[in-house]
Amino acid sequence: MIATRPDAAAMIASQLHCAKLESQIMIAPPRAERFEYRGWVAEIVVYQIGAGFGGHAALKADGRYKCTITLVKAREVEYDAKTALKMTAKTLIDEWAY
Repeated sequence: MIATRPDAAAMIASQLHCAKLESQIMIAPPRAERFEYRGWVAEIVVYQIGAGFGGHAALKADGRYKCTITLVKAREVEYDAKTALKMTAKTLIDEWAY
C-alpha cells in the first residue's frame, strides 16, 4: 500500500476545525475559589468552555499538593461546575483523611 498526502481541502478543513475548537476553549477568564475542609485546602478554578463550564480543584494537606480533580463533562451552569468539584473534593478528603 502506498501512503498518499491528504488533499488540500481536507487539510484546510481540519485546520479550520482546530482553530474553531481553540477559540471555544477559554472565552472568559478563570474564576478561582479556595476553601478549607477538615484541615485540607481545595483551590477550585472554574472556566467557561464554549457554552458550558469546566474546571479543576487542586487538593493540599499540610501544605503539600496531593492531587487534582478535573471535571470530565462540562456543566451548563457555573454553579453546577463549582458544586460538583466541591462535592468531589469533600468526598475524596473524607476517604483519605479518615
